[in-house]
Amino acid sequence: MKKRMILLTILVVLSMVLTACGGDSPPAGDEAPAAEAPAEEAPAEEAPAEEAPAEEAMDENVSITVWTLSSRTAGLEEIIDDFRAAYPNITIDVAYADGSTHQNNLLVGAATDTLPTLWFNWGGTLGGYYTENDLVYDFTDYAAANNWDQKFDKAGLDIMTLNGVMSAYPTSLSMVAVFYRADIFEKYGLSEPTTFDEFETILETLKENGECPITTAGSPNGGFHLMRLMEQLWEHYAGPELHDSLNNMEASWDNEAIVQAFAKFQEWVDKGYFNEGFVTADPDVAPTKLYSGECVMVFEGQWAETNLINAEQDPSLFGVFPFPNGGTNRMSAFGEGYQFNANVTDAELAAGLAFMDYYYGVDTVTALPTNYKYPMPVQGVSMPAEFVLTAEMVEAVGESGTFTINDQALPKEVIQALFAIQDNLALGLMTPEEGAAALQEAVDLYLANN
Repeated sequence: MKKRMILLTILVVLSMVLTACGGDSPPAGDEAPAAEAPAEEAPAEEAPAEEAPAEEAMDENVSITVWTLSSRTAGLEEIIDDFRAAYPNITIDVAYADGSTHQNNLLVGAATDTLPTLWFNWGGTLGGYYTENDLVYDFTDYAAANNWDQKFDKAGLDIMTLNGVMSAYPTSLSMVAVFYRADIFEKYGLSEPTTFDEFETILETLKENGECPITTAGSPNGGFHLMRLMEQLWEHYAGPELHDSLNNMEASWDNEAIVQAFAKFQEWVDKGYFNEGFVTADPDVAPTKLYSGECVMVFEGQWAETNLINAEQDPSLFGVFPFPNGGTNRMSAFGEGYQFNANVTDAELAAGLAFMDYYYGVDTVTALPTNYKYPMPVQGVSMPAEFVLTAEMVEAVGESGTFTINDQALPKEVIQALFAIQDNLALGLMTPEEGAAALQEAVDLYLANN
């Protein structure tokens, strides 16, 4: 396993680092996983893939552990209670944490062989770490034997196929856009921008009228939130082709397009376009400034609409648009799913899949629609009518396409360097030229060591 010995030597450092994804800012507790229940029956010769997981899960008593996001606690608890009643032979323990802590816990679990039975994870380099180190169950054969191509949309399966491994039970496809207060736009005669210049005019107008244009958050816990804006500046100045080459670490980040993007960010900071103290702000608090009207825009994924609905906010007060980066106006996107431990027993695999099928089954989703992120890759699950803004985002993605969100496109070592660079730029401790050079140095160091 390529990196596990390295990880063991830096475990103490990792426990202090809170890396975060572009997911819903929102898994997993730091409690030790429950002991595995021994399988009492030998699996069929061709693996558990040929047995329906729900049926096999009822054959014996088994315990499983799940690590997931604390942002999903309320909705998931009700589902777990129902699942326990339906499957009394399965003992399920769930641990929750915010997104940054969850990633850190997974790294610690990987280094100490204490990963749970299954855990929430994102795609790209975040989930890919666990495939390249042989820590996850490969669903490739199971999926073929159990017709997953008829159960999930192809895009959902593809986005969680990492390093040639079908690495997870796919649960959602996410994209990031700009949510805004429609009532405040209307107050100042503003409309959704279609060009970068129009977006800057909106920033100027809002600031001139005493409004906070954008709410965001920086490091230590929120670097991913600020990155959502930064990557769109890269897309604007570099264009899709160069941006993709940068994400693939094929082109140098020490180039004029990145310098321009960093300079524009510093200009916006100097003009006061962000919430006060955003560098140290809590990423979970940042979106609430939109809900309250304290700030007017926020870069969020479609889960923001779920939060609005659950908070019983007036939907007429909000709108959404893809950031007008020019060219195709691509939106950043990423996949999510649940990875299974490579060492699961047949009984644990069956029980874990029974839980996932119950959690993401059509009946459960239909009964509790606001507990989920849409669009879902599960076939037969339609988007509820109240998710108007999400439907607009899906339509925009169909027209403009996507790029992989940067904290899933780039290795965590490079992303950690980016988060520090963002903060230094915001605080005036680094010039745009120094920022571009430092980011490429982080890429060079990663490539030299991997």
